[in-house]
Amino acid sequence: MRSLIKKIIPHGVFVKVEPLGHLLEAMLWQALAGFPARGLRVIGVTGTDGKTTTSTLIAQMLRHSGKKVAMLTTISLDLGDGNGPQPNSTRLTTMGSRQLVSKLKQVRASGAEWLVLEVTSHALAQNRVWGIPFTIAAMTNIKHEHLDYHKTFENYRDAKKRLFTLTGKNKRGVGVGVINQEDPSASLFAAEVPNSILYGTKTGDLVAKNIKQTASGSTYSVKTDDATYKITCNLPGGFNVYNSLAALGVGRAAGLSQSEIEQGVSSLQSVEGRMARIDEGQDFEVIIDYAHTPDSFQKIFDEIKPTVRGKLVVVFGSAGRRDEAKRAEQG
Repeated sequence: MRSLIKKIIPHGVFVKVEPLGHLLEAMLWQALAGFPARGLRVIGVTGTDGKTTTSTLIAQMLRHSGKKVAMLTTISLDLGDGNGPQPNSTRLTTMGSRQLVSKLKQVRASGAEWLVLEVTSHALAQNRVWGIPFTIAAMTNIKHEHLDYHKTFENYRDAKKRLFTLTGKNKRGVGVGVINQEDPSASLFAAEVPNSILYGTKTGDLVAKNIKQTASGSTYSVKTDDATYKITCNLPGGFNVYNSLAALGVGRAAGLSQSEIEQGVSSLQSVEGRMARIDEGQDFEVIIDYAHTPDSFQKIFDEIKPTVRGKLVVVFGSAGRRDEAKRAEQG
């Protein structure tokens, strides 16, 4: 039906009315299902890079503290039913309203208390997450991405910001936004929520100090008014200092204790497809990473190149005909 409508209606008109169609669809499926996310404590994670890793860190931290947790991300779906994460066959970070509501019903039926939901700019712009009561929102970073759809960086940024607007409007939630202080858009996101936790390596509420990095991860400390956290992140790369800081912020917003946060973060050993090492006994090292933006490419190379003694071979792709402008910069 959608394909037929796109053929009938001029493209310019379709682009303007499409979000309304998605909104009506979301309202319909949510109402028919009885708003299944109500009663869940929903944590939304958005950003350009680091969403899946941050979501996984948060979910692992909550599980380690004894909470019953579900998680929906780009790579996997854990419905909280005890079967663990299963591959996300939809290949969509945030699926369409009908599929999403169906998954939310399964999460609710499983008895899960918490849901960690990775949320894309497309889903926010198209109102796919309407009816979901976000209690905490986290932002990793906002870079130039998906301009094939949003056309301008400002449209893309503002779509991401809607997650914080929704969180701020949920009067039954804690209304906390966890935000990368070093991102130029930080203040715009903070303005959308009653309470914000800013993190970074220079300034903010949560500042990583005494950072020590190795090939297998990093350690650092964070001093707050009531505690000094000693964080061990077993995920390699300086960018995972930021991802784990975001998880720390969410843990504090969720009311976890210092030990629950510290032990929860350190208990995660890897994330599929994120700086994942492949060891089949070969005499060279293979690393797979989802990096797909110019900024994430640069960060990957900054991390890997100092450790390479011989030749560095890179194989990468740029999906379909999406955001073609970034290809030359990446390759």
